[in-house]
Amino acid sequence: VQLYCFISALALLQNLELNYNWLIF
Repeated sequence: VQLYCFISALALLQNLELNYNWLIF
């Protein structure tokens, strides 16, 4: 469960970063 939470959080951070870069672009 802990590993799944870590992967989920990591994917969420990447998604936010991509959205942030897209808004800047």
